[in-house]
Amino acid sequence: MYNRRKRLVLFGAAAAALAAAATTVDAHGRFASPRIDFETLDANADGFVTEDEFVLHRQRSFSELDSDADGFLTPDEHLVMVRERMQTSKRRWKDMSDDQLESRAARIFDRLDENGDGMVAFEELPSLDFDRILDRLDEDGDGRIAESEFDAVGKGKRRGWGRHSRE
Repeated sequence: MYNRRKRLVLFGAAAAALAAAATTVDAHGRFASPRIDFETLDANADGFVTEDEFVLHRQRSFSELDSDADGFLTPDEHLVMVRERMQTSKRRWKDMSDDQLESRAARIFDRLDENGDGMVAFEELPSLDFDRILDRLDEDGDGRIAESEFDAVGKGKRRGWGRHSRE
């Protein structure tokens, strides 16, 4: 149970790097990811999202969060991201005090910082299990996600994005 919970926590934090708007936690410690639109993921505008496009989006989003462009997220950069997300959140955790927010953000950051150096490199983030995403979304089995397949998740016709894992 603990490993699954830890993976879920790490998934939520990885989603922070996945989306420029960042992932945050609600009052119950659950992660809330911002919506990512299809056009953002479909880098070459061919109507399909591939594994390479997912990876590219993660890398770009991480770079956007890395305000000093040193290749690492610091606790301060992470906290700025969490605060920005908090301002747009409709969830109850929005009423969290600054101390509570900073404490929760610090705990999430510490879990991501595998080597304990006080910074999170892109490589420290949980990896995307794109095969699992395809299993859930790729209805025609072509190894890509079409916009209609992507939209089916938002309409409740298909289950979510799959699991993230450490490699």
